[in-house]
Amino acid sequence: MEKDFVYPPIFLSSNDSYSDLWELFFSLFKKHWPEYNGTIYLNTQEKEIKMSGLNIACTRLGYLGSFGKEMRAGLDRIDSDVVMIMLIDFIFMNKVNDKKIREYLEFFKRHNLDTLNFKYYKSVNQFDTEHPDLVLVTPPALHVFFNYQIAFWKKAVLYEMSLPHENPWTSEWFGTQRAEKMKIKQALV
Repeated sequence: MEKDFVYPPIFLSSNDSYSDLWELFFSLFKKHWPEYNGTIYLNTQEKEIKMSGLNIACTRLGYLGSFGKEMRAGLDRIDSDVVMIMLIDFIFMNKVNDKKIREYLEFFKRHNLDTLNFKYYKSVNQFDTEHPDLVLVTPPALHVFFNYQIAFWKKAVLYEMSLPHENPWTSEWFGTQRAEKMKIKQALV
């Protein structure tokens, strides 16, 4: 493995009411993905956490009143065109296949995708790729809500998908329609 490889930042969607999960999340993150050497942006209101061996940047945004506003304000703190988004309650229970993550990131970049989602869902517009694990899809998906994560995203597209007035559920509901109108370029594992 390439020692100088730096991962894109992780945008970890959370808020202070989930702070009871943070220590568990980061302990298991560190245990199951020791290769990760990037910055983890933990979206918070006022609280923060530090853990040896991990570069955690708590956004400490204050209380902005909606998921969409906090998502956008957190993304504004990240100086990268690409982010990996995760939710605080998706906890690693086994070793992360770092080699696959790197392959998927390379595919994402090489194909100039808007997102590469690690969760498969059937799409009416699905196409095989040269990578045996990945399919290209064009929205709409069948009977499934749009899903932000776990995924690589172009930060600008993720920002556009997160409207200030929405909560997580309306964001997914209307995000499904936005993804179709925007014709986002997406791959699924």
